[in-house]
Amino acid sequence: MSLGAIWIVFTSLKSISRSRALEESRRELAAYVAEGSMTPDDAEKLLKAGRPHWEQHCG
Repeated sequence: MSLGAIWIVFTSLKSISRSRALEESRRELAAYVAEGSMTPDDAEKLLKAGRPHWEQHCG
């Protein structure tokens, strides 16, 4: 039972960490687009890189 609780905690922490990293990446890419050193299309391609095909059409 305690092993299951530990697994849930670590899974939640992993999810939170991934979400924070993605949001930080989005903000950095938005800053590059705003300053004109990157096109919006290039930023979109970078955000979609490495994601499964079923996630690429979401948000």
